[in-house]
Amino acid sequence: METRTWETLCIFDEPKNVKQINFIESVLEMPNGVEDVIRIGWNNQLELKQRQLAKDNISTEILPYHLDNSAQPLSALYEKNELKMWPGPVVSLKDIKESDYGIELLVGQTYFPFIEGLKNEKVSKLYEEQRINKPRPALAICTYALTQDNQITLTIRGPKTNIYPGRLYGQGGNPLFPDTNISKHQQGEMFDETHIEIKDYNPEAFSFGGIIVDKEQLLDKPDLVGWIPVNLESKLIQERMQNVSYENRSNDAIGVVFAPAMEGELFDYLANKTHPIPYCPSAQGGLVLYGHHNFGNEWSDKLLEKLNR
Repeated sequence: METRTWETLCIFDEPKNVKQINFIESVLEMPNGVEDVIRIGWNNQLELKQRQLAKDNISTEILPYHLDNSAQPLSALYEKNELKMWPGPVVSLKDIKESDYGIELLVGQTYFPFIEGLKNEKVSKLYEEQRINKPRPALAICTYALTQDNQITLTIRGPKTNIYPGRLYGQGGNPLFPDTNISKHQQGEMFDETHIEIKDYNPEAFSFGGIIVDKEQLLDKPDLVGWIPVNLESKLIQERMQNVSYENRSNDAIGVVFAPAMEGELFDYLANKTHPIPYCPSAQGGLVLYGHHNFGNEWSDKLLEKLNR
């Protein structure tokens, strides 16, 4: 399945319970010389951010990242000892394998500057010359809370997010380490972004339908997409969000909206682009994937015909 902005990297034959999906660590190979190129590019990004903040009279310092214990630590941007921009850890998806257990996702540990550095032509050339496969952008996990009144919970990204500001997404983000517990990761994301608490659902009930990749801005960035029923109606989730002052909301989710979870209504909602706010590519792909698993191939085929006109 695909549109102009996203495509499926894989569709599970049936939704997989979170217990059936496992991260397996696999080392990412890096070409000789690429680290120096990436370090220079990262320092340029820090300096650009520093100049932007200076225009708002915010004074910052570029110093070695205090959590990087390597011999040559990468730098970070600090404002009075508070991190403003830093080389955070992420994982990159290397491969997908089926096993008797379920689905194994082979992931390698890397860091945000290395993922950003893949856009650099010099970096790409080093991978090509040394015949090493370039890693994908950071793997994300995205789930949708399914309410008791048959609504699919979407979040509105804040205006200051680095990518896709103001667009619709699910609940999720980038896991930091290969040993991430997927359920616990999503529990944190759901609470931070929608104020849905663990007492509101069964944390073992996360289901995943497949992996969507971005074709718009973050080319090849994969999202593991799924959903979970919650013991709440959409009105209560909306009220919880409204009870949090705007300045205290996560910049990744400044609001919530809802899509209908029923067969005909979801088809019309997506086909007619009912909501005026555009989706993040993986969010629209995830809704189509949800419908594909719940309503069948004919439903998704007809919808994709309309979306691709």
